[in-house]
Amino acid sequence: MKKLFLSIIALTVSAVVITLVCVNSSSNLNKFMGEWKRTDKADNNLVIKKQDDAILIFSGKHIVAAEYDKNKNILKAYLSSNSVIIYIEKTDHILINTGLNGEYERVK
Repeated sequence: MKKLFLSIIALTVSAVVITLVCVNSSSNLNKFMGEWKRTDKADNNLVIKKQDDAILIFSGKHIVAAEYDKNKNILKAYLSSNSVIIYIEKTDHILINTGLNGEYERVK
């Protein structure tokens, strides 16, 4: 009986840890989602959406698929070239290629 009780506790703790890891990864990805406007060009907006298992970036008439790297907390996409999109939590901005291809702020 004691072993059964300890096994139930161990399984419960494991389930909680796994849930927290999954929720945290998803919430990190969710920070990228939404409409973004370039800080130095008023007519250059991006929309980043998750549709089913795909991450899509809409830029003008172009739609680009992206991949989320949860280890580095970045999006990888092919916009003008192979691009890396990072989220800056302090400013709630995203940078494309460390800002070389633009800095974007969230449209509210």
